[in-house]
Amino acid sequence: MNIYKQLNLVFDYIEENLFDEIAVSKLSHFIGTSENNFKIFFSLLTGSSINEYIKNRRLSECIKLLASNKIIDVAVMCGYDSRASFSRAFKAFHGFNPSVYDKNKDFKYVSRLNFDENESQNSPYQASYTVLNEMTIYGTSKECQDYATIAAFWEDTFQKYPVLNCAEKYYGVVYKNKTNGNLKYYIGLESRFSKNNDVIHIPSGRYLSIFFNKDNIDKISKLGRSIKSKNIDVYPNIEIYKGKTVELLYKVFD
Repeated sequence: MNIYKQLNLVFDYIEENLFDEIAVSKLSHFIGTSENNFKIFFSLLTGSSINEYIKNRRLSECIKLLASNKIIDVAVMCGYDSRASFSRAFKAFHGFNPSVYDKNKDFKYVSRLNFDENESQNSPYQASYTVLNEMTIYGTSKECQDYATIAAFWEDTFQKYPVLNCAEKYYGVVYKNKTNGNLKYYIGLESRFSKNNDVIHIPSGRYLSIFFNKDNIDKISKLGRSIKSKNIDVYPNIEIYKGKTVELLYKVFD
């Protein structure tokens, strides 16, 4: 299944029903996952939450409706329960009130998203579905408060265990401590390299795979910052380093 093609079906559905009620549960059916996981999936691949995207598309297109409809009617079509709440959102988006829209020409406009269905040929990363069998990783771990701490942990671990520098493939695995919210980060291999290795069991299932070339490592950092800024809470997430490539796996499918 082509992920980009499925997302384009989501965008098509949104455009066809832009001023009607749009249930996220309905959108999730195009991807084949739960509503909550769809929200994570959408944010990972677009950089925007699904609700933010729909809101911005409605506020972009509603200008056309104001010419022939009352403001309260347009507010309802855009999903607002009052003229006041719509006017606040409209002004925050466009910079002026809907009552004076005809006196302004500098409208903000967010275009419909559309993925090239051969995106993998033109993008710094490739996204796809992948099925992962249950696996065991042997490694070392550290509880980290943020991604800066994780970077330091990588450097320290590779200095302490030179064997990692020679490994054909190695892993980073992130879990979240539900008690304090810190990240539990593991670095390891598929075989033991120390008698004191921690053992990490990776659950089987369908994952979202985002595949990078290491030449685009800055894009990985950008994606990581986007995930953090949007509080995308999906664990475990897995990093697989092999040669000049990095594959990020997110378990966003049931």
